[in-house]
Amino acid sequence: MDYLLLGASIILAVAGQILQKLAATQPRSDDAETYAFVRRFCSFHSLAAIACLGMGVFLWLIVLSRHELTFAYPLLSSSYVLITLYARFVLKEYVPTSRWVGVFVILCGIFLVTTK
Repeated sequence: MDYLLLGASIILAVAGQILQKLAATQPRSDDAETYAFVRRFCSFHSLAAIACLGMGVFLWLIVLSRHELTFAYPLLSSSYVLITLYARFVLKEYVPTSRWVGVFVILCGIFLVTTK
């Protein structure tokens, strides 16, 4: 159950980051700059991002109450891996080799933290 909460917290954090990206890259309108900012902030993507991040924090607090920080926090880095994969394969962003090396290093770190 604890790993399910940890996984859900990570997935919600990833979803929140992706939704923020979608909100930030919505097509611009010809409206005044301030009004365009308010429209983006109140968009579905922005509000959904806030909801995901809020729920993620709630679950994260439960996880931290049950696990050592030195175990739980490094696992949170898997969100960087998931976001990089999403950005590359869904958003079609270019990911340089150095970032792929970084993803590999993160995965190695996760492996080391989870083995006893």
